[in-house]
Amino acid sequence: MTIKDIIENYLNQNGYDGLCNIDCGCDLTYLIPCDGEYIINCQPAYKHYCKICKNKCNKSHFGFCYKPERQI
Repeated sequence: MTIKDIIENYLNQNGYDGLCNIDCGCDLTYLIPCDGEYIINCQPAYKHYCKICKNKCNKSHFGFCYKPERQI
C-alpha cells in the first residue's frame, strides 16, 4: 500500500471528492497529478460547481473547483 492509496482510502471513507491547495485541486479519479510535489499543502476537499458557488472565484475553466468546505 502506498501513501497515495492511504490518502485515497481516507478521502473515500470520509465522503470527500478530492484534494485542494491554494491554487489547485484534484479529484479521486486523477488524484495527485503533480506526483506529490505540492501535496504537503493539500487538504481534503469537496467539489464546488461554479454555477451555484457563492464565492464566484472564476478560477476554474472546467466549471468546478475544489474547496475544503462543503458547497451550500
